[in-house]
Amino acid sequence: ATTNFFPVEDSVPYYLDARNQCLAINAAKKEHRDVYSAAINNFKFKAGTYNVKLVTLTETDGESEYRVSVKGKALGEVKNPESSSDYTETIFDLGSVALEPNDQIKVEFNAVTNGKIPENDETAYSRGRWRGLILTEVR
Repeated sequence: ATTNFFPVEDSVPYYLDARNQCLAINAAKKEHRDVYSAAINNFKFKAGTYNVKLVTLTETDGESEYRVSVKGKALGEVKNPESSSDYTETIFDLGSVALEPNDQIKVEFNAVTNGKIPENDETAYSRGRWRGLILTEVR
C-alpha cells in the first residue's frame, strides 16, 4: 500500500487520496503542477531479486509521468495512457532488480494537463495518482 511511503524533503507535497486509495498531488496549487513529487520507503523484506510493478490510476485530464529508482539508480520511467475514464488501474512492469533490506525505493510522480478538460479559465490537471508497488521475488 502507498501509505507506507514517506515524503521526500524539498519535494512537492502530496496527500493520501483515501477515496481512491492512492497518493496524489494537489494540482489546485499552481506551484505543484508540472514538477515531480517524490515518496520513499526502505525495502523491508529478505534479500533477493524482485520483479517490480508500479500501480497507477488513469485520469482524463492528464497523463502523469512516474519515475522509480532503487538505491538512487533509475529502474523505470513510465507515462499513464490517455483514458476516457478516471481511476482505471494501470500496472507497469519495470523489470527485475536485486534488493537488500533497507535499500531505498523512490517513486516520483507529477501533475500535468493534456489541455482537454476545461476548468474555469484554464484546463484541469491530473494529480499523479498511484497506489503502490508490487514486488514479486524472482526464483
